[in-house]
Amino acid sequence: MDNAWEHNQHRSEEWMGEALQGRRDKVFLMTKVCTQERDRKVAMQQLEESLRRPKTDHLDLWQIHEVVYDNDPERIFRASGAIEALDQAKK
Repeated sequence: MDNAWEHNQHRSEEWMGEALQGRRDKVFLMTKVCTQERDRKVAMQQLEESLRRPKTDHLDLWQIHEVVYDNDPERIFRASGAIEALDQAKK
């Protein structure tokens, strides 16, 4: 089940949670972090919200949304970049 933090002004994750009540163990659930600054702190805040809204304790896949600009990889992989949040969440 695909989702993203910013879809439908954050409502899509809530709708997903409603639809998955009693079925969470039967789906592969993913969402995406949508921090424009590509930083760890905002990514972790979004992760907490992305767990709360669909009422789950884990995601099966968490991705970085819209890596489309030439400098996105540099920003994502810098110290305190979003990749640190993905690594922290995995642990």
